[in-house]
Amino acid sequence: MPSAPPPLWQSDALRGKNLSLDEDRRICRDVTCDHTSEAYRHVKSVVNDARKDFDLHDLLLSTRREETYQPYPMGWPSLLRSVSPSVFELPSMVQEKYRGCQAMCFCGLFPTIGRAWASVDNSLFLWKYDSSGDVPIEYCGEDQAICAVGIVKPRPGVFLEAVKHILVLCTTAEVVLLGVCHLRRPGLSSSSEDDVTADITLQPLPMYNISSDGMVITCVATSSKGRIFLGGSDGHVYELLYNAADKWRQKKCSKVRLTGGLQQYLPSFLPVLLGFGASSAIDKLVVDDERNVLYSLSQTSAIQ
Repeated sequence: MPSAPPPLWQSDALRGKNLSLDEDRRICRDVTCDHTSEAYRHVKSVVNDARKDFDLHDLLLSTRREETYQPYPMGWPSLLRSVSPSVFELPSMVQEKYRGCQAMCFCGLFPTIGRAWASVDNSLFLWKYDSSGDVPIEYCGEDQAICAVGIVKPRPGVFLEAVKHILVLCTTAEVVLLGVCHLRRPGLSSSSEDDVTADITLQPLPMYNISSDGMVITCVATSSKGRIFLGGSDGHVYELLYNAADKWRQKKCSKVRLTGGLQQYLPSFLPVLLGFGASSAIDKLVVDDERNVLYSLSQTSAIQ
C-alpha cells in the first residue's frame, strides 16, 4: 500500500530531495524551532504591549461614549469646587476654637437666615457666609458637647412675634430650643428676604429643653409646618413637640418616639429577651414637604 503523504511543511522541505532518516529528523527539528521562535516573539510582543500603562484620563477621552464621562479640567487641584465666589473661609475665631477641640465638632449652612454655623465642643458659632468681615455670634450656654443642630420656623402662636426662627441645639445630655430674633434696621420690611440680611440674636427659651435619656441625637430635620424630627443613636426617630403652655395631657416641650411599634412600651430588658436586635444609628433625616414623607438613612445604609 502507498505510504501516507508527508505534512505540508515537511513536503516543502523535502521536495525534490532523497534524504536519509537522520537528515530528515534534523530538517524537521530546524523547521519546528523556527516556527516556535516566531510564535514566541509574537506572544512576547503582545504581552509587552498589554503591559503599557495608560492614563485613565486618556482612556476616557478616547472612548466612543465619551459624552457619558465628565473629565476634570486640566490642572484642577482637587475634587472640591467653589459653588460661589462669595463663600469665604472659616472665621479666625472659629479656627482658633477648632484647634483646641476636645470632643467633637460639626458645621453646616442655614440658608433661611443666611448664616453658616459651626459647633466645637459646647460652643456654637453663627456668621454670614457671604461676608468676609462678619463677626460670628458665639453661644456657649451648655455644659455638654453639641452633637446636632437644626433650625425651624415655629408654628404661629407658640412664641413671641420677635422669635422668627427656632434653633434646635442637641447636646449629649439634652435638647434645647433657642429663639432666633431678627434686629431690623430702619427702612427694612418684614419679608422673608430680609431675614437673610438682618442681624440676629439668640435668646434662651426657659422650659423648652428636654433630656435625651442617655441617647445621643445624631441628626435633626424640620418641616415647613414647624415640626422637628430627631434621629437617635439607638436607631429610632423621634419628634420634638413644643407648645405655648403646659396642659393636662400636654407639656411645653416633650419628645415622642415615632418608630419601634410596641417595643417602646416594653421594659428595656424585654426586647433583648424577645430577640429584638439593636438597630443601627440614624445617620440622616430628610423631610419631603410635598408628599408629607419623612426619610431616614441609617449607618448601615438602610432607608425607611
